[in-house]
Amino acid sequence: MENFTKLSERIKQFIDYKELTLNSFSISVGASNSYFNKILRDNNSIGSDRIEKILRTYPEINPEWLILGNGEMLKTKSIKKLTDENGKENGKEKSNKRNIQKNLPFENNILSIAEPHSEYGKVMRKLKFADGIDIADSGAPFYDLPVSAGKVDELLDIEENPSGFLSLPGINCDAYFPIMGCSFEPYIRAGDIIGINFINRWENLDPDCIYLIITYDQRMMKRLMGHPTDDTLLICISPNLKEFNIDKFTIRYIHKVTFCGRPV
Repeated sequence: MENFTKLSERIKQFIDYKELTLNSFSISVGASNSYFNKILRDNNSIGSDRIEKILRTYPEINPEWLILGNGEMLKTKSIKKLTDENGKENGKEKSNKRNIQKNLPFENNILSIAEPHSEYGKVMRKLKFADGIDIADSGAPFYDLPVSAGKVDELLDIEENPSGFLSLPGINCDAYFPIMGCSFEPYIRAGDIIGINFINRWENLDPDCIYLIITYDQRMMKRLMGHPTDDTLLICISPNLKEFNIDKFTIRYIHKVTFCGRPV
């Protein structure tokens, strides 16, 4: 029981570090909110398949730390270790000076997550990126209508007016939307902005592209593949959620996602 208690505490520590809600974390690893709530509350055991899903969903976690409690939480070195090592390299055993690291551009951060030959490496390299973007007075319309796998019945009955515009050099999108939820983490996160291009024909969908799908009760971002045996269905794919089928006749619009940005 003690081992599981420590494991549940480490999961809670990681959730707090990521500033996630228990619900968003649970969804991201394909579990119910009540499942992890019970584990954290009662220190119940966690199956190996669920641990594997956590490690696949959040590849930055150090597996030895999560399972055994050894080492650092993240695979990357901590600031303290970097500072100490820098001090030793300079002939000093201790140094109070912090090692200041410049933030990588948004694109480099994303592409470092998506390894070149991985499944999502191909996907993310089809997007354009920008960091520090802000709403302007001209450009392509920005609609403050969140993209997520949630019910949006009320959005279908109102006229969708843009709340602002985005104009970015070298980026040609027809419209922009904010992201909520975590179905595409760690590649695209809540708070990011996606840009889309309207497509008139979507018979030949590219499984290495991301699409904004609007049905009669959902607005979501997925990769799409044709169903192998039923041509009336499409397979919806995202990094953190189980694949599912969607009936083509329930789809109102499909738009290709060609841009991902992080606001100021």
